[in-house]
Amino acid sequence: MKTLFASALLALALSTSTVSFAADNKENAEPKSTFQMAVYPVINSMKVSVNVNKPKDSKVDIRLVDEAGQTLTVLKLGKDNESSIIRFDLNNLEDGIYKVEVSDGVKTEVKTVKVQTSTPVEVAHREVSLK
Repeated sequence: MKTLFASALLALALSTSTVSFAADNKENAEPKSTFQMAVYPVINSMKVSVNVNKPKDSKVDIRLVDEAGQTLTVLKLGKDNESSIIRFDLNNLEDGIYKVEVSDGVKTEVKTVKVQTSTPVEVAHREVSLK
């Protein structure tokens, strides 16, 4: 009888500590974002596309920020838009690192975009002539 009581007490103690451990993880967990985003370059152009998918009743802000932290533009997606594709034209921007920030007010996701001018490579010019 004593071993049965000791086993039950031990099982109760282990399950109580496991439950309290699981509760601690929930308190420290980061909030999940309500949106999904992707940033990718548009082929043969100086543009990037930002795809955002979100629940219908939530709002999302999309920002283009320069290296100094200055916000260059802000687009707000209202509650009616579930999926949007936004294109940023980077032609007029100087070379440097820029960030695309998407935020729902709780969570912010950031993607880095590098604008870089490459120097043209001179190709050897050859010709054939006949006399």
